[in-house]
Amino acid sequence: RAWLTLFCPPLAPGYMRAPASTADAVRDACRATLEDYASVAEGYARGNLNHDVSQNIDALLRPLAGLQAPLDILDVCSASGRDLVAFTQLGHRAVGLDGVPAFCRMSREASGCEVWEQDL
Repeated sequence: RAWLTLFCPPLAPGYMRAPASTADAVRDACRATLEDYASVAEGYARGNLNHDVSQNIDALLRPLAGLQAPLDILDVCSASGRDLVAFTQLGHRAVGLDGVPAFCRMSREASGCEVWEQDL
C-alpha cells in the first residue's frame, strides 16, 4: 500500500523560530504546540469547517489520476476531519492522524474514519 499524506499546519506561533538543537527542545516545542491547538480546538474546527479546500485536494489528486481508486490517504494533522470527509466522499480510504485528543474525536465523529492519536 502507498499512503498519500497531507500537510500538517505550522507550529504554534512563537515556537521553533530557529531549528531545535536538542531532543528536549523538540519535545518542548511539540508539547507546546499540541497544548496550543488543544486550547483552541473547538474554535479552530468551527473556523475551518466550511473552508473550501477543493483546489488543494484537486492539486494533490491530479498527478495520481492514473492510479486505480480507491487510494489510501493518510491525513496528517486531520483536525476536525473535514478533509477525511472529502476524501471519503470521493471514494478513497482515508485515515486521520492527529496529536490533539479533541481533534481525533471530532475527526472520528465527522468522518466515520479511523483516526490515530499520536504525537508526531
